[in-house]
Amino acid sequence: MTQTIEIPERQGVANNPDGRIIRRIGNTEYEVNVFFSKTNSETMNDKIKRMLKSETAV
Repeated sequence: MTQTIEIPERQGVANNPDGRIIRRIGNTEYEVNVFFSKTNSETMNDKIKRMLKSETAV
């Protein structure tokens, strides 16, 4: 049995993801759409460093 859940579009957001991840766990297939900000100036490297700093500061 296949069940698809449709999620309505968010206002002002294009419905074409920057990436898509599909994983099957047991009999369930998960599809995750990834969207990146077009206006953010922070690089992925900067973001990871910032996240690591905040995690180690605890």
